[in-house]
This record gives sequence, C-alpha cells and structure tokens, in this order.
Amino acid sequence: VAVRQWLLGGGRIWVMLDTVDPATVELLLGDAFHLHVVDRVGLTEVKIEEAKPDREMVEKELREFEEPVDLVRVLVGDVEVVHRVNGWPASFWQRVGRGEVLFTALGPRGWVDTWTDLLWSLSESRGCCCD
Repeated sequence: VAVRQWLLGGGRIWVMLDTVDPATVELLLGDAFHLHVVDRVGLTEVKIEEAKPDREMVEKELREFEEPVDLVRVLVGDVEVVHRVNGWPASFWQRVGRGEVLFTALGPRGWVDTWTDLLWSLSESRGCCCD
C-alpha cells in the first residue's frame, strides 16, 4: 500500500517484465494496469528501435547473441513507447496518478551495449539528466 501511494503521489518505479510476474505488477497498479502479456521469446538477434521526439522510430545496429535474450511481448494501451524490438514495445512509460512507471520488456543482456544510450534516452524522454 505504501509503495502504491508513493507512486500515485509522484514517485517513479522501474518494472523489468522479464523478471517480475505481471500478476505482481497488477497488484501494485490495480486498475491502472493496462498491459497484456502475449508471450515470452528468446532472441538471438536484437535490433532496438528508438523513438525520437517526433515519434519516428530510429533503428540501431543489429546485434547477435549466442544465448537467446528474453523479450516479453506485450500489448499496451495508453503508454509512451521509447524503444521497440521487432515491432514490440521494449521500453515504455505509463502514467499512474502523478507518478510514472518505466517498463522494460527486453532482458538486460539485450541492452548491455546500449546501456548508456538507454539511460540517456529514457532520461531525455522525462526531461531529466543522468550523470
């Protein structure tokens, strides 16, 4: 209850969908939970598309992995998609009360080469700066 109140009051939470059960997120967000998990796939090739302020997607280079990287494929409603992989949302923000939830659906290894880029683009999308 305290975490939900903090979020509703203006807090920010990061939910890694590849590690957190959606039922747990639903308990936290209640009626504000508007995503549907389609499935989970392992990808040996990942090309991250980044949304620019004009909402056009810009593709990054294709990266290959020996061991598959998890992608939780989700259908989303009223969110701001920041990154996509194979057309599926890979990171997105959802407003909840006065707060925000950052969801990532691509496993951490998929972001590693672009970790700094990820943090920078996510912070830019919220008008804040990361050092």
